[in-house]
Amino acid sequence: LKLVVSNSGSEIKKEEINKLFERFYQKKENHQGVGIGLALVKELVELYNGKIETTVENGLLSFTVLLPLEKSNQNAIVVTKETTQLLNDQNTNESELPILLLVDDNQDVRTILKDIFKENYQIIEAADGEQALKIAKKEIPDCIISDVMMPKMDGFEFTKQIKTNELTSFIPVILLTAKTSDEAHLEGLKSTADAFLTKPFNNEILKATVLQLIAERKKLHTRYSQELILRPVDIVINSVEEKFIEKLQLILNKELANSEFSSDDFAASIGMSRMQLHRKLKSLLGVSTSEFLRNERLKASTELLKKGKANISEIAYSVGFNDVSYFSKCFKEMYHCTPTEYMERN
Repeated sequence: LKLVVSNSGSEIKKEEINKLFERFYQKKENHQGVGIGLALVKELVELYNGKIETTVENGLLSFTVLLPLEKSNQNAIVVTKETTQLLNDQNTNESELPILLLVDDNQDVRTILKDIFKENYQIIEAADGEQALKIAKKEIPDCIISDVMMPKMDGFEFTKQIKTNELTSFIPVILLTAKTSDEAHLEGLKSTADAFLTKPFNNEILKATVLQLIAERKKLHTRYSQELILRPVDIVINSVEEKFIEKLQLILNKELANSEFSSDDFAASIGMSRMQLHRKLKSLLGVSTSEFLRNERLKASTELLKKGKANISEIAYSVGFNDVSYFSKCFKEMYHCTPTEYMERN
């Protein structure tokens, strides 16, 4: 089999031809790289005892593949019957899966990453740092995997932007790079990335890193369920997070008794859209905005119940419930006992 593929308008020079088969080769840092496609082609061709030749003439880049179609080849796969299969990538529980943002200017790399994670995560993609930043602010993903060398905004600057924005500062960022130098590693750490891995990456190590970073966040979910709002000093990862927690506390102190204070009001008070606040609280503390408000009101009621200086109705109204029976129902769901029983026990 002889297969020839040509592409006009190429800026590749003859002396660069051999480098085309190097994984992730980039002519310049801000230029799109070749990814791993050509490297894989070369390996597959050689696996089948074939040859691949490359020429460039007057801006026309050509690849010629020669494959011996012999059944005797020890690596040959003989197809006796054509079959087609429709693959369905959709997951019925997709909305419950954590969101993973993949950022790389190379489509091949994004495709590979998507294939690795698609079963356990909702996947969203971006081709450069600028696009990724807009998507991150809108979608608030649970974790980000980003390339370092990209056009418009590189991975280091992208990470800094993520970590200094109140909307996204808590999101774990994993940087992937073909650079293996200590300087590159140090730059990754300075950009406050949560992890720094080199290409070609080990699939299992990458999967374990994402899982671990998301699991670290879930520890906060457990802490949150046990405390009347988390104290900034206990959970702070950076000053941006501390300011966000302080904002939550100030708003709650002011509005906790206001039964008309809604999720929309909360989002407006903190300067986010309802969806942005929902995604941030869901990722950071494991609850939606409405659940957060209800939980904080219930937690506040326990302090008043322990003091025993007011009846159940007064306590319910003082923490923003205008229906005592609904307050009792929610309280029992959270603490597995009625407010009266809680008061007697404590």
